Amino acid sequence: MYTITDLYDLDHTLAKEYLQGFTYPWEALKGIKDLILSLGPALGDEYEEVSENVWVHKTAKVFPSAYLGAPCIIGPRTEVRHCAFIRGSALVGADCVVGNSVELKNVILFDHVQTPALQLRRRFHSGLLQPYGRRLHHVQCEERQASRGRP
Repeated sequence: MYTITDLYDLDHTLAKEYLQGFTYPWEALKGIKDLILSLGPALGDEYEEVSENVWVHKTAKVFPSAYLGAPCIIGPRTEVRHCAFIRGSALVGADCVVGNSVELKNVILFDHVQTPALQLRRRFHSGLLQPYGRRLHHVQCEERQASRGRP
């Protein structure tokens, strides 16, 4: 069975030390909320606490219609696009894109991850996500698609 170090390059996440404490990715899911709550206050001047337990890097772009639930951290040069719904317990790395109408909860997005939304569908991601070629390499990722009145 593949371990965290087999699957992920831990140099591309603020959760490196946290993830090193586990063998398998699913073991880390339970403590993501506590990890974010411990990392947030120590992030420094590069981050703003825009609401209670929601930290956004000063170079990140969050569209006005996006929802950021606590706790979460949005990394440098990341875009959180229109109607994105971050339900909480989300650690979003550097240079990421959280697409239109994408929903995140209890997730660690490694640096450079893009979570695009297909038109007429809503995507829900939970787990650990890291870019791998043109695909997302992830563990315990759920996708729920809602067809807005179309088959």
